[in-house]
Amino acid sequence: MFWFSGVHYGYNALLPALKELGVFSSFCKGNDCSEQDKMFSYAFIVSVIVQMCLIPLAGFLMDKVGLRINKLVSVSVVSIGLLMFAFTNNNTGPIIFVAMALVSYASLASLICNHQISSQFPRARSIVIALVSGAYDSSTAVFFILAQTYPKISLQTSFVILAVGTLIFGVTMALFFLTQYSEDMIYCDKRSRDDELEILEADEEITTEIEKDAPSSEGERQNIDAHITQILEKKYPDLKSCFRSWPFFLVAFWFALGLLRFSYFFSQLSKQLEVAFAGQRNIVDNLLRISSAVSMCGFLVAPLSGLIMELSKRAYQKHMKRQLANRSLYPVNENEMYWTHLRAMAPATTVMATAALILSSVLFVHQQQSVFYVAFVCHMFLRSLLFSTTATMVIIAFPVRNYGMVYGVANFIAGVVSTIQYGMLELPVAAGNAVCVVVSVLMFIPPLFLFFKKK
Repeated sequence: MFWFSGVHYGYNALLPALKELGVFSSFCKGNDCSEQDKMFSYAFIVSVIVQMCLIPLAGFLMDKVGLRINKLVSVSVVSIGLLMFAFTNNNTGPIIFVAMALVSYASLASLICNHQISSQFPRARSIVIALVSGAYDSSTAVFFILAQTYPKISLQTSFVILAVGTLIFGVTMALFFLTQYSEDMIYCDKRSRDDELEILEADEEITTEIEKDAPSSEGERQNIDAHITQILEKKYPDLKSCFRSWPFFLVAFWFALGLLRFSYFFSQLSKQLEVAFAGQRNIVDNLLRISSAVSMCGFLVAPLSGLIMELSKRAYQKHMKRQLANRSLYPVNENEMYWTHLRAMAPATTVMATAALILSSVLFVHQQQSVFYVAFVCHMFLRSLLFSTTATMVIIAFPVRNYGMVYGVANFIAGVVSTIQYGMLELPVAAGNAVCVVVSVLMFIPPLFLFFKKK
């Protein structure tokens, strides 16, 4: 997963090598290559928009055709995109738009397949999702490594090797580690399966058999999980009911704003650095390399992101345990229990919004390299939390059978919102940063809603 997933997010590290190959060099006018830089930015924005707008297709394939088929299709498309990178030069510059679009879309399609691995670890689902997302984030290191080994190893050779490796790894994972359908990935022992079926058949009652046989913390966890499953099945009998719910609005809202803040930083970084360090090309190139290097650390941040979500989940589970324990005296309100279950996402989304706000605020400072170090770290936290919180929210808020389509449509909405970047690129850098501050403040709305929503 580290080597063969979100490699396209290391795109900025490749820019010096691509410029040396003459990609989009025809847009330079003497020493002024601002139009060339804009073309590279457009290629990245196109990749983000295509990725998000087409991902519902991957969700449909996963839910209706099968998890394994979706994985095989996605790794094949990633390999084709990487091969296109191998043949990008001064004569074939526009092909980079297609290459970035294919790699970005298919890598995310592959990621949502990998997220299903978390179903094998119900006690640490948030941490597993964060680790998988962290591996996806950290794969930006691949483009950084390719840039560092160039020109000793040509980009063509490197990308051919990467394309072949992606295909081999992806096919192996699809055939031997994933099941045909996502529901089949759910792990539970025979007793917990039987308990859950009895609960669903009993409509609103928790079976006495669980109470007798599961007094331990493990039994209590199964009791809560089974009750939540019952609530989800009742609240969301079909796909349409998922899309018409508050949880879907919240996850689509924070993901759209978070993705805009996250991707705009990438697409505008080169210009941002050139404005902050006017006439200091060495510093600009060095900070671009440092940005890619910091991005590698996403896998190290992932356990922290997962831990925040897991600790929050366990804290709110204690409250739900008390509700179930006292249900003979005080009837359990299912809506209240459902929102208590979702409130576990509030701390992580608050940290994410805080990272976005700090990132947006510090970029107004010029001629201070340390400010950009802070920005790179905040961007890394934002990215780690953005994808892991979104995936976790969709998994815990809706029936697992609808995961692919719900996650896909949330991504589609985010992709449409991301088109705003085309207009933002035409603004002065300071004005674009001001828009990002507003976006970052709005990102606090979902966690506040989760903290205060009761029923």
